[in-house]
Amino acid sequence: MNKKALVISGIAWNATYQRHHLNSTILSELGYEVDFLQSCKSSKFSFGKIFDLVKKKISRKNIDTVNNFIPKSINVISCKLLPPSGAVSLLINFIIFHLFLKPKLQKKYDTIIIYTPTDHVNFLATFKAKKVIYDCVRAFSEWGGYHASLYKNERSLLDSATVVLCDSFYLKDVHLPSISHNIEVFQLIPPIEVNKQPNQSISPKIKTIGYFGSISDHIDIIVFNKLIANGYDVLFWGIDDLAILPNQVRKFGYIPDQNTLLSSLIKECDALIIPYNKPLNGVYPAKLSLSFCSGLPVFCSEFYDSLALSSLLYTYKSHDDLLKKLTIFNIKSHTKRNKKVDEFTLSLSIDNYKYKFKEIINAKN
Repeated sequence: MNKKALVISGIAWNATYQRHHLNSTILSELGYEVDFLQSCKSSKFSFGKIFDLVKKKISRKNIDTVNNFIPKSINVISCKLLPPSGAVSLLINFIIFHLFLKPKLQKKYDTIIIYTPTDHVNFLATFKAKKVIYDCVRAFSEWGGYHASLYKNERSLLDSATVVLCDSFYLKDVHLPSISHNIEVFQLIPPIEVNKQPNQSISPKIKTIGYFGSISDHIDIIVFNKLIANGYDVLFWGIDDLAILPNQVRKFGYIPDQNTLLSSLIKECDALIIPYNKPLNGVYPAKLSLSFCSGLPVFCSEFYDSLALSSLLYTYKSHDDLLKKLTIFNIKSHTKRNKKVDEFTLSLSIDNYKYKFKEIINAKN
């Protein structure tokens, strides 16, 4: 009989590919039947979010959509629970869970992986899982926008989880130990899932800057305008759900195949940028691995994890600081820096990642 796993995810299966998808696929390769519970909402309702959702639905008519491959042993199920918001939502979610969600799920699971501490945390005992893994994706209490009951759920989850994972340096070093002092946190940085590209000549002068990924309220849109105003070409690969990118940005659409995307980035760009509009402590951008593989200079706004990798990245404090660093970019210094990047990326092979993840899954509690 195949083992069974439940993955409780804050994102949909047809979202930009992340470790939620990768880990579910690895479980599938290990012979698990996987129930992928998608789009488990965690943040509080607001009129702004409702407006963005409506705008997204309208604009999506003319925008590419993501359709990730689903292995046969992965069953995608939509979550219907409300975001955590106290005793009332917990009661409502209890009813929704038992009437509408539980019948779609297995009675027992061997392994459960949770990405967001939604009210599902309160129903985990139902499944009598041998292993419960909390794979933390952000410092919820520092980001804000969540009800206090979510933080309570997270504390409860940390106390009961068999294993705690994360990818971020900040989550491992600062955030998770501050919530629970007695836990051991395993850091699994997203792997390189592309083939090594032949060494490309890098332009000694940066004129074209690329960004790939999703467009959310955490992305610094203003910096794109600033770059364009200062004579740089800005390119974008991905889906602009909210249709808020400047018209002058050249859009290449969403490219699901990572090797094809990497080739396009190398061909079209002199540099890459990861621009957040505030310090997103607790985030390790999944796009970093692919960015490093390009060999291109990668400019990133300052936060804990980008500073932890400052020997590999070009971090900037402000728009003016970014413009200065773009101007003084030195190709000889970058060539030396790329040797450190190559060493780092070698440690992030997909084989190494799978080996570590499988060890965690197969370890006896």
